[in-house]
Amino acid sequence: MPTALVTGGTGMVGRALVARLVADGVEVLATARSRAAAAEVEALGARPLYTDVANLDGWRDEASAAEVVWHLGLPRVVPPVRRRAAARMGRRAGDAATTIAEMLDGRPLVLASSGFVYGDRAS
Repeated sequence: MPTALVTGGTGMVGRALVARLVADGVEVLATARSRAAAAEVEALGARPLYTDVANLDGWRDEASAAEVVWHLGLPRVVPPVRRRAAARMGRRAGDAATTIAEMLDGRPLVLASSGFVYGDRAS
């Protein structure tokens, strides 16, 4: 049975992806930050991985064993977000994607990028 690791498996896109992968017969392991998130992952038919997406070392072995990683997870963001903090988060996200790709050693990494808008004006 093929295996997949999904970060952000309890998000809007992640829930739909996990449900589809499970329906297609894929063994899915999805990150979960809390017991409630773990229960949601299990309800979808996947196995929860208790970790935060930012804790790459916490799921290195699981990523190395997966045939594909779907990286949908985002770090926690608490407004207000200042310009420098947003830039720092962007750099960390890029570094994380590079690290995940290195963990996979040529196996597929599907990365879904997202942006956020805060405030009422463009600057």
